[in-house]
Amino acid sequence: MLVPNAEYDIYQLPTELTADWEKRDKSVTVRYIYVSPTSVYGPECSMPCSEDSDVIPVEFTSAKINSETLLQDSGLPYTIIRSGLVIGPERNDMKPLSHSLENYFFHRHALGKPIVVPGHGQYMVSLLHAKDLASGIASALETAQAEGQIYNLQADGGITFDGLAELTAKISNRNTSLEVIHYDERQFEWIFCRRPQFPLVAMGHSLGFTEKAKKELNWKPSFTISNALADSYENGFQILFEDNLQPDLNLGLDEAVISSPHKQVQVQWLFPVTNFRRPLGYGDDIVVDTGNKWEWE
Repeated sequence: MLVPNAEYDIYQLPTELTADWEKRDKSVTVRYIYVSPTSVYGPECSMPCSEDSDVIPVEFTSAKINSETLLQDSGLPYTIIRSGLVIGPERNDMKPLSHSLENYFFHRHALGKPIVVPGHGQYMVSLLHAKDLASGIASALETAQAEGQIYNLQADGGITFDGLAELTAKISNRNTSLEVIHYDERQFEWIFCRRPQFPLVAMGHSLGFTEKAKKELNWKPSFTISNALADSYENGFQILFEDNLQPDLNLGLDEAVISSPHKQVQVQWLFPVTNFRRPLGYGDDIVVDTGNKWEWE
Protein backbone atom coordinates (compact mmCIF):
# COMPACT_ATOMS: atom_id res chain seq x y z
CA MET A 1 0.00 0.00 0.00
CA LEU A 2 1.54 3.30 -1.14
CA VAL A 3 0.43 6.88 -0.71
CA PRO A 4 -0.72 8.31 -4.09
CA ASN A 5 1.78 10.67 -5.73
CA ALA A 6 4.36 10.02 -3.01
CA GLU A 7 8.01 9.30 -3.75
CA TYR A 8 9.98 6.85 -1.62
CA ASP A 9 13.67 6.65 -0.83
CA ILE A 10 15.17 3.99 1.42
CA TYR A 11 18.04 4.79 3.76
CA GLN A 12 19.97 2.40 5.93
CA LEU A 13 20.69 4.87 8.73
CA PRO A 14 19.40 8.33 9.75
CA THR A 15 22.96 9.69 9.44
CA GLU A 16 22.50 9.54 5.64
CA LEU A 17 19.55 11.92 5.71
CA THR A 18 21.06 15.31 6.55
CA ALA A 19 22.77 16.02 3.23
CA ASP A 20 19.68 15.07 1.21
CA TRP A 21 17.51 17.17 3.51
CA GLU A 22 19.48 20.29 2.60
CA LYS A 23 19.09 19.53 -1.11
CA ARG A 24 15.38 18.76 -1.00
CA ASP A 25 12.73 20.46 -3.10
CA LYS A 26 11.25 22.90 -0.58
CA SER A 27 7.83 22.63 -2.25
CA VAL A 28 7.62 18.92 -1.43
CA THR A 29 6.42 17.69 1.94
CA VAL A 30 8.90 15.27 3.43
CA ARG A 31 8.57 12.87 6.34
CA TYR A 32 11.10 10.26 7.37
CA ILE A 33 9.75 6.92 8.59
CA TYR A 34 12.12 4.80 10.63
CA VAL A 35 11.16 1.15 11.21
CA SER A 36 12.51 -0.22 14.47
CA PRO A 37 11.70 -3.49 16.30
CA THR A 38 9.46 -3.84 19.36
CA SER A 39 12.40 -5.65 20.95
CA VAL A 40 13.92 -2.22 21.77
CA TYR A 41 11.78 -2.28 24.92
CA GLY A 42 14.02 -4.99 26.33
CA PRO A 43 13.21 -8.20 28.16
CA GLU A 44 12.06 -6.57 31.42
CA CYS A 45 9.21 -4.49 30.02
CA SER A 46 5.81 -5.17 31.57
CA MET A 47 3.96 -6.43 28.53
CA PRO A 48 2.44 -5.49 26.28
CA CYS A 49 4.82 -2.51 26.02
CA SER A 50 3.46 0.90 25.07
CA GLU A 51 5.26 3.57 23.09
CA ASP A 52 6.03 5.32 26.40
CA SER A 53 7.81 2.28 27.85
CA ASP A 54 11.55 2.63 28.41
CA VAL A 55 13.87 1.31 25.73
CA ILE A 56 16.74 -0.87 26.87
CA PRO A 57 19.88 -1.27 24.71
CA VAL A 58 20.74 -4.97 24.63
CA GLU A 59 22.74 -6.72 21.91
CA PHE A 60 21.56 -5.73 18.43
CA THR A 61 18.85 -3.33 19.65
CA SER A 62 21.51 -0.81 20.69
CA ALA A 63 22.00 0.22 17.06
CA LYS A 64 18.23 0.54 16.57
CA ILE A 65 17.86 2.74 19.65
CA ASN A 66 20.84 4.89 18.58
CA SER A 67 19.24 5.37 15.15
CA GLU A 68 15.94 6.40 16.74
CA THR A 69 17.77 8.94 18.90
CA LEU A 70 19.73 10.32 15.94
CA LEU A 71 16.52 10.87 14.01
CA GLN A 72 14.73 12.44 16.98
CA ASP A 73 17.62 14.84 17.55
CA SER A 74 18.15 15.69 13.87
CA GLY A 75 15.40 18.29 13.60
CA LEU A 76 13.97 16.43 10.60
CA PRO A 77 10.24 15.55 10.39
CA TYR A 78 9.92 11.91 11.33
CA THR A 79 7.68 9.09 12.49
CA ILE A 80 9.09 5.99 14.17
CA ILE A 81 7.38 2.63 13.65
CA ARG A 82 8.23 -0.10 16.15
CA SER A 83 7.28 -3.28 14.41
CA GLY A 84 6.75 -6.89 15.35
CA LEU A 85 8.84 -9.45 13.48
CA VAL A 86 7.95 -8.97 9.83
CA ILE A 87 6.84 -12.09 7.97
CA GLY A 88 5.07 -12.87 4.70
CA PRO A 89 5.92 -13.91 1.14
CA GLU A 90 6.99 -10.34 0.35
CA ARG A 91 9.57 -10.63 3.10
CA ASN A 92 11.01 -13.73 1.47
CA ASP A 93 12.11 -11.61 -1.47
CA MET A 94 14.35 -9.63 0.88
CA LYS A 95 16.05 -12.42 2.84
CA PRO A 96 17.48 -15.84 1.93
CA LEU A 97 14.77 -18.47 2.21
CA SER A 98 16.40 -20.33 5.08
CA HIS A 99 17.07 -17.13 7.07
CA SER A 100 13.54 -15.81 7.54
CA LEU A 101 11.77 -16.64 10.78
CA GLU A 102 8.84 -18.64 9.46
CA ASN A 103 10.92 -20.50 6.86
CA TYR A 104 13.27 -21.71 9.56
CA PHE A 105 10.31 -23.82 10.70
CA PHE A 106 8.71 -24.54 7.31
CA HIS A 107 11.96 -25.82 5.80
CA ARG A 108 12.54 -28.31 8.63
CA HIS A 109 8.92 -29.44 8.52
CA ALA A 110 9.22 -30.11 4.79
CA LEU A 111 12.28 -32.29 5.38
CA GLY A 112 10.80 -34.04 8.41
CA LYS A 113 13.58 -32.73 10.67
CA PRO A 114 13.41 -31.86 14.40
CA ILE A 115 12.87 -28.22 15.31
CA VAL A 116 15.82 -26.97 17.37
CA VAL A 117 14.93 -24.00 19.60
CA PRO A 118 17.21 -22.03 21.97
CA GLY A 119 16.32 -21.91 25.65
CA HIS A 120 12.99 -23.20 26.85
CA GLY A 121 10.95 -22.08 23.84
CA GLN A 122 8.50 -20.03 25.89
CA TYR A 123 9.56 -16.52 24.92
CA MET A 124 6.54 -14.67 23.57
CA VAL A 125 7.14 -12.71 20.35
CA SER A 126 5.06 -10.42 18.16
CA LEU A 127 4.65 -10.87 14.40
CA LEU A 128 3.49 -8.55 11.63
CA HIS A 129 2.65 -9.29 8.00
CA ALA A 130 4.66 -7.19 5.55
CA LYS A 131 1.45 -5.81 4.02
CA ASP A 132 0.28 -4.60 7.43
CA LEU A 133 3.62 -2.88 7.96
CA ALA A 134 3.24 -1.18 4.58
CA SER A 135 -0.29 -0.03 5.39
CA GLY A 136 0.91 1.32 8.73
CA ILE A 137 3.67 3.34 7.07
CA ALA A 138 1.20 4.68 4.50
CA SER A 139 -1.25 5.64 7.25
CA ALA A 140 1.51 7.46 9.13
CA LEU A 141 2.45 9.43 6.01
CA GLU A 142 -1.18 10.39 5.44
CA THR A 143 -1.69 11.54 9.04
CA ALA A 144 -0.30 14.96 9.89
CA GLN A 145 -0.38 14.37 13.65
CA ALA A 146 1.87 11.34 13.21
CA GLU A 147 4.86 13.63 12.77
CA GLY A 148 7.19 13.31 15.73
CA GLN A 149 5.32 10.27 17.06
CA ILE A 150 6.17 6.64 17.74
CA TYR A 151 3.76 3.79 16.95
CA ASN A 152 3.81 0.09 17.72
CA LEU A 153 2.58 -2.17 14.91
CA GLN A 154 2.01 -5.91 15.25
CA ALA A 155 -0.63 -8.56 14.71
CA ASP A 156 -2.97 -8.89 17.67
CA GLY A 157 -1.61 -11.24 20.30
CA GLY A 158 1.68 -13.08 20.48
CA ILE A 159 3.13 -16.56 20.13
CA THR A 160 6.05 -18.47 21.64
CA PHE A 161 8.90 -20.17 19.80
CA ASP A 162 7.36 -23.54 20.67
CA GLY A 163 3.99 -22.23 19.52
CA LEU A 164 5.55 -21.29 16.18
CA ALA A 165 6.89 -24.82 15.83
CA GLU A 166 3.43 -26.25 16.44
CA LEU A 167 1.46 -23.78 14.33
CA THR A 168 3.82 -23.93 11.33
CA ALA A 169 3.70 -27.74 11.47
CA LYS A 170 -0.08 -27.59 11.25
CA ILE A 171 -0.07 -25.03 8.43
CA SER A 172 2.46 -26.99 6.38
CA ASN A 173 0.66 -30.32 6.98
CA ARG A 174 3.83 -31.90 8.35
CA ASN A 175 3.56 -35.63 7.67
CA THR A 176 5.96 -36.77 10.39
CA SER A 177 5.68 -36.38 14.16
CA LEU A 178 6.95 -33.07 15.51
CA GLU A 179 9.98 -33.15 17.78
CA VAL A 180 11.12 -29.88 19.41
CA ILE A 181 14.58 -29.91 20.99
CA HIS A 182 15.66 -27.12 23.34
CA TYR A 183 19.28 -26.25 24.03
CA ASP A 184 21.42 -24.00 26.18
CA GLU A 185 22.94 -21.41 23.84
CA ARG A 186 25.83 -20.80 26.23
CA GLN A 187 27.10 -24.32 25.54
CA PHE A 188 27.52 -23.56 21.83
CA GLU A 189 28.92 -20.03 21.87
CA TRP A 190 32.17 -21.15 20.25
CA ILE A 191 30.16 -22.26 17.19
CA PHE A 192 27.38 -19.70 17.12
CA CYS A 193 29.72 -16.69 17.29
CA ARG A 194 30.35 -17.25 13.58
CA ARG A 195 26.92 -18.37 12.40
CA PRO A 196 23.68 -18.34 14.40
CA GLN A 197 21.61 -21.51 14.53
CA PHE A 198 18.26 -19.76 15.18
CA PRO A 199 17.05 -16.66 13.28
CA LEU A 200 16.21 -14.78 16.51
CA VAL A 201 18.09 -13.86 19.64
CA ALA A 202 16.29 -15.50 22.56
CA MET A 203 16.51 -12.52 24.91
CA GLY A 204 13.01 -12.32 26.37
CA HIS A 205 9.40 -11.58 25.56
CA SER A 206 8.74 -8.94 22.88
CA LEU A 207 5.20 -7.61 22.58
CA GLY A 208 3.92 -4.13 21.78
CA PHE A 209 0.57 -2.51 22.57
CA THR A 210 -0.96 -1.11 19.35
CA GLU A 211 -3.91 0.97 20.57
CA LYS A 212 -2.17 4.26 19.73
CA ALA A 213 -1.77 3.31 16.05
CA LYS A 214 -5.32 2.01 15.88
CA LYS A 215 -6.70 5.24 17.30
CA GLU A 216 -4.48 7.91 15.70
CA LEU A 217 -3.69 6.25 12.37
CA ASN A 218 -6.97 4.39 11.98
CA TRP A 219 -4.79 1.34 11.40
CA LYS A 220 -5.47 -2.26 12.25
CA PRO A 221 -3.75 -5.47 11.19
CA SER A 222 -5.53 -7.33 8.40
CA PHE A 223 -3.66 -10.58 9.14
CA THR A 224 -3.82 -12.66 12.30
CA ILE A 225 -0.67 -14.53 13.28
CA SER A 226 -2.10 -17.74 11.86
CA ASN A 227 -3.25 -16.10 8.60
CA ALA A 228 0.08 -14.33 8.14
CA LEU A 229 2.01 -17.58 8.54
CA ALA A 230 -0.36 -19.40 6.19
CA ASP A 231 0.02 -16.69 3.54
CA SER A 232 3.80 -16.85 3.83
CA TYR A 233 3.71 -20.63 3.41
CA GLU A 234 1.20 -20.85 0.54
CA ASN A 235 2.45 -17.87 -1.47
CA GLY A 236 6.11 -18.00 -0.53
CA PHE A 237 7.85 -21.03 0.89
CA GLN A 238 5.71 -23.75 -0.72
CA ILE A 239 6.15 -22.32 -4.22
CA LEU A 240 9.91 -21.91 -3.85
CA PHE A 241 10.32 -25.34 -2.26
CA GLU A 242 8.27 -27.22 -4.84
CA ASP A 243 10.11 -25.47 -7.68
CA ASN A 244 13.47 -26.34 -6.09
CA LEU A 245 14.35 -22.66 -5.81
CA GLN A 246 15.29 -22.82 -2.13
CA PRO A 247 18.97 -22.99 -1.10
CA ASP A 248 20.29 -26.18 0.45
CA LEU A 249 19.56 -26.28 4.15
CA ASN A 250 22.71 -26.59 6.24
CA LEU A 251 21.76 -28.62 9.30
CA GLY A 252 25.25 -28.74 10.78
CA LEU A 253 24.40 -26.63 13.80
CA ASP A 254 21.14 -28.50 14.35
CA GLU A 255 23.07 -31.76 14.34
CA ALA A 256 25.63 -30.37 16.80
CA VAL A 257 22.81 -29.66 19.25
CA ILE A 258 20.99 -32.95 18.67
CA SER A 259 24.19 -34.96 19.20
CA SER A 260 24.87 -33.26 22.57
CA PRO A 261 21.97 -34.26 24.83
CA HIS A 262 23.82 -33.10 27.98
CA LYS A 263 23.79 -29.56 26.58
CA GLN A 264 20.08 -29.53 25.92
CA VAL A 265 17.47 -27.92 28.16
CA GLN A 266 15.02 -30.26 29.84
CA VAL A 267 11.80 -28.25 30.03
CA GLN A 268 9.61 -28.73 33.10
CA TRP A 269 6.03 -27.55 32.72
CA LEU A 270 4.10 -25.67 35.38
CA PHE A 271 0.66 -25.17 33.86
CA PRO A 272 -1.28 -22.90 33.60
CA VAL A 273 0.85 -20.28 35.40
CA THR A 274 1.63 -17.13 33.42
CA ASN A 275 4.01 -14.33 34.38
CA PHE A 276 4.60 -11.60 31.82
CA ARG A 277 6.37 -9.21 34.19
CA ARG A 278 9.76 -10.87 34.04
CA PRO A 279 11.70 -12.53 31.23
CA LEU A 280 12.05 -16.29 31.24
CA GLY A 281 15.75 -17.08 31.11
CA TYR A 282 17.12 -20.42 30.02
CA GLY A 283 18.67 -20.76 33.50
CA ASP A 284 15.25 -20.99 35.14
CA ASP A 285 14.72 -24.19 37.13
CA ILE A 286 11.03 -24.25 36.31
CA VAL A 287 9.71 -22.91 33.02
CA VAL A 288 6.39 -21.12 32.94
CA ASP A 289 4.09 -22.47 30.23
CA THR A 290 2.21 -19.61 28.57
CA GLY A 291 0.10 -21.97 26.52
CA ASN A 292 2.12 -20.89 23.44
CA LYS A 293 -0.36 -18.18 22.39
CA TRP A 294 -1.61 -15.00 23.94
CA GLU A 295 -4.35 -12.80 22.55
CA TRP A 296 -6.10 -9.68 23.75
CA GLU A 297 -9.05 -7.67 22.53
